[in-house]
Amino acid sequence: MALKGNFKDFSLTQLLNLIRLARKTGDLTIEESGGPLHVFCQDGRLISLARDGRKTPLGEALVKAGRVTEDELKLVRPYMALNSDKELALRLIDLGVVSRDDVMQVVSQQMLETLYPFFSASKGSFNFDPDALPSEDDITIAMELEAVILEGGRRIREAGRLQEVIPSLDVVPRLSPQQDAKMRSINLSVDQWKVISFINGRNTMKQIGDYAGLS
Repeated sequence: MALKGNFKDFSLTQLLNLIRLARKTGDLTIEESGGPLHVFCQDGRLISLARDGRKTPLGEALVKAGRVTEDELKLVRPYMALNSDKELALRLIDLGVVSRDDVMQVVSQQMLETLYPFFSASKGSFNFDPDALPSEDDITIAMELEAVILEGGRRIREAGRLQEVIPSLDVVPRLSPQQDAKMRSINLSVDQWKVISFINGRNTMKQIGDYAGLS
């Protein structure tokens, strides 16, 4: 199946649905300003993503997710020959530092967070190569495209609602005074506290995102 075109004519939802229904295997390459994104599928399932020079290393992703510590990574790295994500995962699993499920969950989350922004893409081109496969050093995981497509659609709708509230990343947010707020009952994540710490009446939404290291 030769697929080639641009996002003016086809959406990512339509493309993935076609791959899912036809149970195709190959590489859907998406070309856009940030560089090509390779979406590898097998028998109609998503198995791997690759983006030139813009992939978060597995070790960094595992630390951020709280699955390993920097010290645990330092203990493993001297025994690695290839220094690939797959080798690191196998070493960590063999040593009992993480489970296979831990690795699969972090990898799948990485893949999805990379792919979801493209569901709303209106620019860029795509090409499907049925002969291309991911590198042997890549960690692969079989994900049902139906669930990926449904979540992508949900995020598009959510983004639309957010845009009604925050029409531009140049807006400057301010904390609303809550005289009777029960601060002890408020539980926020590390990222949420990080965002709040940069709200000072001067920083724009974009600046806060950049300072906090968030998208």
